[in-house]
Amino acid sequence: MSAIYKLNSEDSLILAKVEQLIQQAAAPGMVRPAQLVTLAKLLHVLQTLPETTESVAASVSISCQLQGDIGGSATHIWNFSVRDECLSLSTACSEYDPEGGHEYYTVMEWSIVPGSASRSVDVWDEFWMTPSFSYNPIPNPDTFHKPGEVAIIVEDDDNSLLNG
Repeated sequence: MSAIYKLNSEDSLILAKVEQLIQQAAAPGMVRPAQLVTLAKLLHVLQTLPETTESVAASVSISCQLQGDIGGSATHIWNFSVRDECLSLSTACSEYDPEGGHEYYTVMEWSIVPGSASRSVDVWDEFWMTPSFSYNPIPNPDTFHKPGEVAIIVEDDDNSLLNG
């Protein structure tokens, strides 16, 4: 019998947002087909919770650059990882203001292992997965003002197609 994750309501909210973000990353044209394989693995892990999924070692990192109305910008970064049955999420932001310069800060770090309560370090409120300049964490590619506003990096120990 496999162990299960002890998820509370806050954990379920966090994981639902992660699932939504990965589904947006898997939208047509966002990633290469080889990356879809790994995103599907991550979605499978999330959709079988609270049961564990053995032998998955994969991660996705999504960064989204948003331009402000007065010349500033913000880059929001989400990293979700599954390693040795540990699920982890970290979110961060890098802001640029022409008058004040750059500022980088961690918004949240969260993790859970089977049989234990989750652990988190955060400075977030109910908008922790939503960039300050846009409601949708990943804007529609048709609305991009320039290339490179969304970057998606997928890593998977068992997906040799990613190296091609």
